[in-house]
Amino acid sequence: MVLRDVRQLIRDGDFVKFTMEFEKAGPVTFNIQP
Repeated sequence: MVLRDVRQLIRDGDFVKFTMEFEKAGPVTFNIQP
């Protein structure tokens, strides 16, 4: 699920935006995912 979202963001050219959001979320994002 997460990998799919990341690939879609890269295709859309929003990888930088995703990186910023990821840094704001931090390890919490990984902790929620199974």
